[in-house]
Formats: sequence, C-alpha cells, structure tokens
Amino acid sequence: MAASHVLPAELKSRLELADVKFIDNSSLRSEATKAGLTKAETDELVKIDTDARLGSLRLSFFALALLAALGAIAARRLPDLAEKPSARASLT
Repeated sequence: MAASHVLPAELKSRLELADVKFIDNSSLRSEATKAGLTKAETDELVKIDTDARLGSLRLSFFALALLAALGAIAARRLPDLAEKPSARASLT
C-alpha cells in the first residue's frame, strides 16, 4: 500500500493495518464508498487487498510444500521392514 501512487498520503495514514480481518471485494468496495473514496482509490484498495490475499495464499502453499518435502526426506530414512522379515521378527 505504501508504494501506491493512487492513494493519497492522508488516506494511507488513516488506515488501520494492525488488526486487519478478511473482507471480500464487494464488502471492501461498499465500505470504501461509504468512506467517501473515489472510484480510482476504491479500485486501488481492492487491487492491494487482492494482491495481499494472493501473496498470503502463495506463501501458505509454499510452506505446505516445504513441510511435505521435509516429511518425504525424513521418511526416506525410516527402515524398510517389508524387505527384511528377520528385522520384523526381532521387533515382535
């Protein structure tokens, strides 16, 4: 949002970003219109919000993929008891 050239500095300073909750695009547009923002400012806010949600989603998928890869690497180190019946018999 700080990089936006459409939103005025006064508007950027009024926005509370510490406790942001999820809001869909239509609700965001409605709230921006109620706040008296222009169409260009509203469109910019929706674009910023959409980009932020997409970035968060990508980061979440990357984290899940990383966890899956780490799990696969760790699982490779587990002993394969199906190929060694003698090892299975010694465990029971």
